[in-house]
Amino acid sequence: MPHLLPGYLVNIVTEALIFGLFAMSLDLMIGYTRLESFGHAAAYGLGAYASALLLLSFDIPMLIVIPMAAIITGVVAMPIAWVCTRSTGISFAMLTLAFAQLFYASVYQFKDFSGGSDGIAGIARRAGPFGIDFFQSKIGYFYLVLIILILAFLFCRSLVASPFGQVLAGIRENEVKTRTLGYNTRAYRMATVVLAYAFGGLAGALYAPLAGFASPELFFWRLSGMVLIMVIIGGRGTLVGPILGGAVFL
Repeated sequence: MPHLLPGYLVNIVTEALIFGLFAMSLDLMIGYTRLESFGHAAAYGLGAYASALLLLSFDIPMLIVIPMAAIITGVVAMPIAWVCTRSTGISFAMLTLAFAQLFYASVYQFKDFSGGSDGIAGIARRAGPFGIDFFQSKIGYFYLVLIILILAFLFCRSLVASPFGQVLAGIRENEVKTRTLGYNTRAYRMATVVLAYAFGGLAGALYAPLAGFASPELFFWRLSGMVLIMVIIGGRGTLVGPILGGAVFL
């Protein structure tokens, strides 16, 4: 596809793959654990800003920055998961929204760090280790995003098919019964939130070098609603459905 389409459409298709990864990350929470999140944009924005700051502040190759940004997002998600999983249902959803809006407001306050309302611009796709520069081009970056999406999908598919995933299914269907069987259901919900944020941060980390900037809008509630629609369009609890939903939505 990238060899047949003009450059602008290659960027659009690449963005569609990134949105697919973002939607799949939310599906881990909604489709497999029934954790309805209204603030998943927080993960996307954290990944994008972490990627942007690392690329602009340090001489680190892009291929290393992207997984680093995902890890940073997962670490930040740990206290978020601890707070949010103290509640369930609509309370959980509103807490996730509150954290996303907190990050959105913070970006405006710490202008020296985040660029304020202007965001961070001039993000370049720095060459990879050993001078690998293939992924700096539009076609190369398309393949990088595609490879990461496939690997993330295979990991998530293995995860939901594992004993860990079976416990998540038990929580989704009947959390009280799962807890009665001896499982620490809150620990499983926390782990799911952290994983979902890490993959959402991975999507954001891929978006920043593609767009060349990171703005406060990446934290805004509108993006959380968009990714929720992507999951609904594709079908929650399927992994591949939200990927298609992201492409269709875009």
